[in-house]
Amino acid sequence: MGDGTRNNFRGDAKIVVQAEAIYSGAILDLPRSNPSAVLSLPRATAAFTGRSEELAVLLATAGELYERCVVAVHAIDGMAGIGKTAFAIHAAHRLADQFPDAQLFLRLHAHTPGRRAVEPVDALGSLLTAIGVAAQNVPAGVDARAAMWRSQMAGKRALIVLDDASGHQQVEPLLPSTSGCLVLVTSRRRLAALETSLSMALDTLPVDEATRLFFRLSGCAVDDVSVEAVARIVGMCGYLPLAIALLAGRLRHRPSWSVGDLADSLSATRNRLSELRAEDLAVASAFELSYRDLSPARQRFFISLGLHPGSEMDAWTAAALAGISAVDAREHLEGLYDDHLLDEPSRGRYRMHDLVREYSRSLEESDGSVDRDAALGRLVDYYDVAAAKADGFITAEITREAPKAAADALDPQVEFAHLTTRVEAWDWMRNEYANILACVERIAVSPSSELGVVMRLAASLATFFVAVGPWDRAIELHESAALVAEKCGDRLAVAQALHRIGRLQWLTGHYPESISNLKTAAAIYGELHHRLGQVRALVQLGGALRQADEYAKAANSYLDALKICRSAGNRLDEAAALNGLGIIRFVQGRLVLAVESHQQALEIFRSLGDRLGQADARNELGVVKRVMGENVESIEHHEMALAVYRDLNDGYHDAFTLNNLGTAWRMAGLYEKSMRLHNEAIGVSRRLGDRVGLAVGFGELAASLRMTGHLETAVDMNARALELFRSIGHRLGVAQTLNEKGSILLALDQAGEAVQLHEQALEISRTVGAPLEEARALEGAGRCAASLGQVDLASVQLRRAMDLYERIGAAETATLAYESLGPGDLA
Repeated sequence: MGDGTRNNFRGDAKIVVQAEAIYSGAILDLPRSNPSAVLSLPRATAAFTGRSEELAVLLATAGELYERCVVAVHAIDGMAGIGKTAFAIHAAHRLADQFPDAQLFLRLHAHTPGRRAVEPVDALGSLLTAIGVAAQNVPAGVDARAAMWRSQMAGKRALIVLDDASGHQQVEPLLPSTSGCLVLVTSRRRLAALETSLSMALDTLPVDEATRLFFRLSGCAVDDVSVEAVARIVGMCGYLPLAIALLAGRLRHRPSWSVGDLADSLSATRNRLSELRAEDLAVASAFELSYRDLSPARQRFFISLGLHPGSEMDAWTAAALAGISAVDAREHLEGLYDDHLLDEPSRGRYRMHDLVREYSRSLEESDGSVDRDAALGRLVDYYDVAAAKADGFITAEITREAPKAAADALDPQVEFAHLTTRVEAWDWMRNEYANILACVERIAVSPSSELGVVMRLAASLATFFVAVGPWDRAIELHESAALVAEKCGDRLAVAQALHRIGRLQWLTGHYPESISNLKTAAAIYGELHHRLGQVRALVQLGGALRQADEYAKAANSYLDALKICRSAGNRLDEAAALNGLGIIRFVQGRLVLAVESHQQALEIFRSLGDRLGQADARNELGVVKRVMGENVESIEHHEMALAVYRDLNDGYHDAFTLNNLGTAWRMAGLYEKSMRLHNEAIGVSRRLGDRVGLAVGFGELAASLRMTGHLETAVDMNARALELFRSIGHRLGVAQTLNEKGSILLALDQAGEAVQLHEQALEISRTVGAPLEEARALEGAGRCAASLGQVDLASVQLRRAMDLYERIGAAETATLAYESLGPGDLA
């Protein structure tokens, strides 16, 4: 169920791609008509749409078993309204010519309103009379009738459709024993105990098939406006065929309505199930019949699951909601899965179809057997403790913060997921973070007595979100925590929330907002004499100021942090501040001092056993070493850092290091390897929402593309980088990108345009105080002048570039200035 992208085929099916083409003709030499044949298949609907993959599998399997003269039993299961009967009838008509002796259809009424499920003895009586046995000759008792049925079918080629079966006990007596018969069984339950040659679980329709079905049933015209509206409608139907058919029928019988009118009406309603009704047919009624088959305990469990604010659950969360043991919850989950009231998108993870969830919630409102507040309270308690436990493992590996304490008390009915390893903690957090966010949204509008858990959950997810993202959702979470902290008058919690928001805004390139929040956080920490928080806010502030090209202010922020750390003997954060200060010294062209800062940081991190800190220091050290011409050592540092980041699941630094490593390999002449690394980094940054990482990745990829002669593609990548850097307001990034664009245009013999770009980069570099990029701009302008035959101007600009390179100790491009003019020209 759910997104309609999976189909579950089970058995020995030989999937034949050309099955439909094969079955449009004859593969078996059988008569095409039989005057005495019993033909009772219902009319096939002309509006049947989609299911091509499932149909191909069924047709291919039926043909294979037919040729082998094997009795075939195909089970077709799925949730209410999924279209099992329509699919079975459609398939039966496609197969009818291959079964000339009989084509029978029997409804078993497991879920027909006002009808009891047909008993096997009665079903056998109907089958026998259908094939011509006189009523007075039909024996009494299920065994006698089953024996006569098998005898009557012996040697016949018959197709039998048993629709809406309640379970294997109802079906097994009805199966013929002779070869050459095909039985199609439809059921809302997975008939695991029935021996079948093919078991197929129908899923919701893919969006394109769902859209086509609506158009066919509604008869409305296909145009751009209606296609968009229909896409909205089928999405709100959860791509469920029954729901789509009901709404399409409503539109067909209301000629004054447009598709947009129907879409707007459905969007506005608070109860979609009330809209999905036509005469005596309704989606809710279909679900109700499945619900009535459940035991009272399972009905209560089903209602409890509908209260979950998120989209998926496991046995632990289900147990918390229902107030039962995880063992009992697993049993109920499996039962609901077998009844197609739940889907299992991945092992141990369960999900309700949107309309099933709405039906469950409607029962909660009318049933009264489940205490909503108590159930949600148990769920939040579970997430509170489990998230803190998981964060303990993650924090111990990936940050310098101490693990947060778990909640002190739990509802005695809440069982705790036994997270015992770092791997389990990461997996749990990835699976549950979206559900936790949904709970926080619910809690934020609850009584104030519950608000404290918002702050605790935000703290527990903070480290995970920085490493993995999505950062926009993380900012929303911490903003909720800040509001709660303000409401509760907890100044320390306010500072912590603003600190986390500021860090994330720094990562997403929102520097003014980041700087403001980090300054406020540092000030509050200072007022509270919370030195650890103050130091870390100052270090983060230094990073945000650096990205905003405020290098002098950034250096002061790092120096303030260093002063506090050294007075308090805080070696860990001293190393972090030194590493940040090294980056500032690098940008300012003080490469020797930059190396000194990074090496000092590396030694402190190493002495403390901080793997992440060591990786951070090595990564920055590798950048400086590359510019100083020590490329082999640079690559070693980046590769060592990358290994740590990947072991720690740190996606942000992973992308950052991939780009650095790609640049180093480009300097080594391995352009293909460089491009692979930049493309990988771009993928990580895109997933995180890291605009800075994307800009760097596009810019560095453009440089590698230029070196391999892919100039048009290089222009495109460079343009993407430039747009991102400008939108972020990162002036140094703009200067770097303009310099690279100038190099690309020069390679395209557009030196006149290229020199203008280098002049722009030169002005920016001088404004922000970045001598390395200033030297690159001078070199680029000199190359353009040489290409234009302006030898004197080229000589002046290249000499200035050489002087700058030498002054700051950069060997990365020092010798390249000689390529356009010889040493004599530079004298």
